[in-house]
Amino acid sequence: MNKKLIELDSLRALMAFAVFVSHAQFLSATEIWSFSLGGLAVTVFIMLSGFAITKSLMGSHATYRQYIARRFWRIYPVYLVGLALGLAVSWLTPDLLQSLGWVHGPSVARIVQRTASEHEMFGAHLGAHLMLLHGAIPDAVLYGSALAFNSPAWSLSLEWQFYLLAPAIIGAVKLALRLPPLGRVAAFAATLAVLVVARAQLAAWYDQVPSFLPQQLVFFLIGIASALRLEWATATRRRLFACAAGIVLVGAALGGVTNLMATSLWALTLVACAHTAPAWTAPVRRVLSLPRLALAGEASYSFYIIHEPLMLAAAAALHHVWPTRSHHGFELALMLTVVPIGALAWLMFTRIETPINRWARDQFRGTPTAAVAAA
Repeated sequence: MNKKLIELDSLRALMAFAVFVSHAQFLSATEIWSFSLGGLAVTVFIMLSGFAITKSLMGSHATYRQYIARRFWRIYPVYLVGLALGLAVSWLTPDLLQSLGWVHGPSVARIVQRTASEHEMFGAHLGAHLMLLHGAIPDAVLYGSALAFNSPAWSLSLEWQFYLLAPAIIGAVKLALRLPPLGRVAAFAATLAVLVVARAQLAAWYDQVPSFLPQQLVFFLIGIASALRLEWATATRRRLFACAAGIVLVGAALGGVTNLMATSLWALTLVACAHTAPAWTAPVRRVLSLPRLALAGEASYSFYIIHEPLMLAAAAALHHVWPTRSHHGFELALMLTVVPIGALAWLMFTRIETPINRWARDQFRGTPTAAVAAA
């Protein structure tokens, strides 16, 4: 696989666009409710994160302080921009959805209740968001905490929960991989069983979105294991297919079309990008190797965190000046906002993300051990 991992940057771009499309579909009532395109994309993001953080830690002897400082400065400044935009437009959402008239009724009811909670418990919601721990708070404690203000930011809270524990989690996976073959299988099976049960038990506490780390840990583990075993798995086609099949089986064991499709997409990406990849995966490799797509992937975080509040603002303005009853026309108009939102995201990437990341890498530099791609 390419040392710069440009294929994974391209995958990030595609998944960020998939989330954008899912939100446009929600606002225009064209979403397919048996399958979550946004859920698939975020699940792939989680596996990408596990992979990238593992590669980053493998390539540097950074202290925990250096590591967590780099991760903080990597996500927090841009996150604050998204939070500010969410604060500016979230109050518009209930009236907008109700006036449109075609948005999924139960979802509108939950958003109305969540917005009321934002107003009534504003200090608690804002404090949780500023600490990036809003995703870890159950709805029974602070209703709608994970999705308040700027709903895509729930996954940023999940990422931060993972970052805090990632060195220990990766260390535990490394130890498990040193076990004899039967021991590895037993450790894997036991871990999967525990996580499946945990997901089921925690669902009642986090019934709107699985934003607590134990609910999504299995996908981080897939990314971690993919990074740690990458060289071994790509050495032969037989190993490559065995690892890919294992990843897909985990998705099947977790249940649901979205989980199965997300793990299948991750497995396909790893297979297509390996030097032992079969010829039939060449089209996938060519698409993921497109330089402009990879470049868009570098700015995908900025795009991801600002797209929903800007889309909501555009939807409110659009509905005011063009109160059409055609939700398909409304969807098309929302899809076109990808151009200005993408331009703003690129501006954020070049003016905020890149300079701050460069400063953080210099300020909290660890001792490099290998040339690896930055997460």
